[in-house]
Amino acid sequence: MIRAEVVFEDDYVVLHGKDIWLDLESMNFAIGCYLSNSIEELFASQEQAVQYCLEQGHENK
Repeated sequence: MIRAEVVFEDDYVVLHGKDIWLDLESMNFAIGCYLSNSIEELFASQEQAVQYCLEQGHENK
């Protein structure tokens, strides 16, 4: 079982300390820092973005 801390903000979600939001330029889900628009990774689906964050959080434990 993977446990995750999720915080819901107005325009993005924070999962394991990483922001996930819909990048309107690329129309992909971005991972990085929403407030500074710093993109670490882009994914075609929200599910892929969440899976990436879960795997990263699990590897860092």
